[in-house]
Amino acid sequence: GMDQVLVKEAWISLMGKGVNNYTKNVLLKGNTLYVELTSAVLREELSYGKDKIIKMINDELRRELIKAVVLRYYFPEYHCYSDWEDNLCQTNLFHYSSEYHC
Repeated sequence: GMDQVLVKEAWISLMGKGVNNYTKNVLLKGNTLYVELTSAVLREELSYGKDKIIKMINDELRRELIKAVVLRYYFPEYHCYSDWEDNLCQTNLFHYSSEYHC
């Protein structure tokens, strides 16, 4: 919906070109923002600033929409994602039933 578009636009404008170059996708699901990144190093760096990311995006949207951020690293060679919090790889972020352990 509209929130999905607004959150994506907020991410692009707030995070800058450096981060956006490594952003594969931004997905809002409920109150959780899922971000696919193509750099493991960047994912690690951003993971320390999750609270700041939540605050920045909510401030931009002028409401408390985002409650959590999940940063996923995209493995191009395996075509799957890992968010390290649960050690799951997923062949497709949008198809939650296809979960594979790496």
